Amino acid sequence: MKHCMKEDTVTGIIDKKGRIPNDLKAFFNSGGRSLILKGAPGTGKTTLALEILDNFSQECETCFISARIDEQALKRHLRWVDFEMLLSRGKDEGSRHTNKGTLSRKELDRLESRVEEGDESLEEDYNPGPGSGTVNGDTWTMDLTAILPEIDSLYDQLATDGSGKAMVAIDSVDSLSEKYGISTKRLIHTLQKDLVERSNVNVIFILETAENSSLDYMGDGVISLSMKEIGGRRLRLMKLDKLRGQSIRVPEIAFSLDYGRFYSFPDQSCISHVSKSGDEKIPIITLDGPLSGLTRPGEYTLFQIEGSVPTSIVQGLARAITLESATISRGIYTTPSLRLYGSRPMDKKHIGKHAETMKFISPTAMLRRNSVDPGTVQVDGESFAADFDFKGIAAMFPKSRSQLFLMDANQLLSHYGQAAIGDIENHIYHLIREGGTCINFTWPASNQQDMDLGMSHRLLKITNLGPHILLYGEKPHSPIYILASEAENPNARVFLQVL
Repeated sequence: MKHCMKEDTVTGIIDKKGRIPNDLKAFFNSGGRSLILKGAPGTGKTTLALEILDNFSQECETCFISARIDEQALKRHLRWVDFEMLLSRGKDEGSRHTNKGTLSRKELDRLESRVEEGDESLEEDYNPGPGSGTVNGDTWTMDLTAILPEIDSLYDQLATDGSGKAMVAIDSVDSLSEKYGISTKRLIHTLQKDLVERSNVNVIFILETAENSSLDYMGDGVISLSMKEIGGRRLRLMKLDKLRGQSIRVPEIAFSLDYGRFYSFPDQSCISHVSKSGDEKIPIITLDGPLSGLTRPGEYTLFQIEGSVPTSIVQGLARAITLESATISRGIYTTPSLRLYGSRPMDKKHIGKHAETMKFISPTAMLRRNSVDPGTVQVDGESFAADFDFKGIAAMFPKSRSQLFLMDANQLLSHYGQAAIGDIENHIYHLIREGGTCINFTWPASNQQDMDLGMSHRLLKITNLGPHILLYGEKPHSPIYILASEAENPNARVFLQVL
């Protein structure tokens, strides 16, 4: 099934291309795999199933059966789908095929044996009534057209394709089971044996529940879709519970359904990793979305860094802020913070050729061996008010009309003590009033966060959700953004993608 991206003639927006995890692609590559796809209503099960089919449409025959969603509704909401793969007419109009399906006697003999033994677990299994099938030698022939028209259409489609490779999605197995009075377990078992194990077909079974059940053991793979609340915002998550024969590198992945496409985000290894030399890679972060305008004069921004956010992410953000201000020759002052600038704060990877616009105000106790360079301003470290005197700071930047103060508040309070809170607040207030900018990075271990909440124009939170780094604004309120890379390439630029 060939799929092409197409332009929306109403809005002029180009449809966004979807993405499924690499582990899931590898799982289906060998063929003959079944996947249990489950989740509560509205979590994106149908969209994911169609995205998987679209991903493999160039390699094999793809079929989609829906017993609960009208074909016209799919066309309205998911216009990118190749609707030639839909086998939904049997749902309302009867099958397009009139062939009869022939089933091996082996399964019937096994079923009859269990009945003779009084197996009570068969109570929910479908038991065809008299006249629904005939026995001829070793074969039981059943008129599936009268019972399961969708499945009959599917079998005929696969039989006539002849390519030897196929992928099927059934949405949902629960609906078909309820519609025809056949237990879900019995239906999955039949399709698993006939299509997956004997015909090497990939089959996606969609279930309309998020709960764990014995059905999970019947599939080669199990994926659960869910939604989670973070700071009063909704986050969509995909959990790879099981992929038989395939290692799962990232078990839980955030995804979006923008433009009606299923897009799973790459994990943070694409934006934060350790190089071969042992150095942590500093990502190139684009200041867009809630990060745009951070260095605007007269504003105070407070970052709350939650959880185990990698230091490289914070350093990448500090570098981006520094470069944006330095390129317009704006004076920047800060302290030699390991969390903001690492062990080599004046390295060109942080500030490039603009070193003359940046000063590190360093109390003697903060200085590290061999860390003194032309950008370092040594102070005695006894009083914050004296060390960060405005007249002295202005004299450092004679060509700059306003300055940017990049703070590691944890470091300042650790050195000057809690008694310096008032002096720090007064310094920020005076700086903002004079058209300067303050950007303050804080971590949960310190208790200085409360002192700044009322003063800040922006309050941004950065948190680590396992495989992803998330950012969202509390003031002003913003949706959740994920730090994503343009490609699965450690050297690619990092940008913010709204979830």
